[in-house]
Amino acid sequence: MFLNQPGLLTWACFGLVTYVIGRTLLSGFRNPLSHVPGPWYTRFTHYVLKYQTMTGNRMYYVDSLHARYGPVVRVSSYQVAVADPNEFNTIHRIGSGFLKTPWYEAIGANSGFGIGLFHIIDPKIHGPRRKLFARALSAANLRQNCQGVVREKVVKAVDKIRAEADGGSADILKWLLLMTSDVIGQLSFGESFGLLESGKINHYIKLLQMATLSGVLCYELPTWLCKTISRIPIKAVQRIFGAGTAVQLYSSQGIEKMLKQQDNKANIFSRMLAECNADTEHNLAVKDIQIEANNFMLAGADTIATTLTYLVWTVLKKPELQARLEAEIAAVDESTLLDDAALEKLPLLNAVIEENLRLHSSIQTNLSRMVPAQGVTFGMYFIPGGFEVETQAYTLHRDPDVWPKPLE
Repeated sequence: MFLNQPGLLTWACFGLVTYVIGRTLLSGFRNPLSHVPGPWYTRFTHYVLKYQTMTGNRMYYVDSLHARYGPVVRVSSYQVAVADPNEFNTIHRIGSGFLKTPWYEAIGANSGFGIGLFHIIDPKIHGPRRKLFARALSAANLRQNCQGVVREKVVKAVDKIRAEADGGSADILKWLLLMTSDVIGQLSFGESFGLLESGKINHYIKLLQMATLSGVLCYELPTWLCKTISRIPIKAVQRIFGAGTAVQLYSSQGIEKMLKQQDNKANIFSRMLAECNADTEHNLAVKDIQIEANNFMLAGADTIATTLTYLVWTVLKKPELQARLEAEIAAVDESTLLDDAALEKLPLLNAVIEENLRLHSSIQTNLSRMVPAQGVTFGMYFIPGGFEVETQAYTLHRDPDVWPKPLE
């Protein structure tokens, strides 16, 4: 009927567009965050922030807004970014009432990994799980049962880097990624992937990276668009959106092997399983172990390798620092050279590590939380309950009030 009356169709489209624009403008002018400093367009939409996220510029964009508008800035129609060390504690301390945003569980679900410790929002579920990890990942347990694994892989990685460097140059990031993947793999699944021996990443690591990409895409894109893209009959697209299922299959095989050798103390989940069997308060099913093992690989391989690469790069840029660092390490007895307790006592080494983590930690973007029902006041600005607030290490770690020369 409308096709036979083009004038009516035109007016209908015009009316719809006018309604959408009018509703957007009205909601923007009535936005409870209107009093918070920020770009004018953030009163009306979150799509600018979403665009910055999709293009990999989010943390730089938010940092630029802090530089212009101050420590409390509106970054979208329902999100406020905070760059104040004291308010960081207000938001993120245990029991603060600021729960994780739906983003966390959505990423876990969309990636195909499932909901693990990192994603869990409910404190009643998160608390007992966190206690299990706290004991398994205590310094005492790691030093006693896992330090040997780390030492072995570090020595092997250094040998590989040295051998490759003899040819003129060495790809440090590659070897460090293989090293961290082998370490996390052995601690999670009970055996190394053997990546340092093969000299290349395996299919499982590639699947993890693709599944993470699909999780982010499915959260940031409209649901209908994500579903449409996932059905495109192109192999590369199907591999990305089917990676989560493949990860589950791959990791389930690793978990089956791990369960057959629960006496392996270098496996962090063996102790957790023992505690679950002895204490009915804790319940960790095989599926949960699979999810957490995948998350361990994702959180512990690329991140550590990237940060270590920046550390090497930073030290090599400063010959004087390199000489001092080499002298400090050379004074350590060779028998304790890779002993964690001994290395903790080296002031320059630890200062270099801490400073590198400040400037070059691999994940410096937003940690988002929901404002409790009663709302909260940051500085002069009241944020009602139900809105989102976030902090980001990239800005906090470059605060000139804390570090007078933050980039040096």
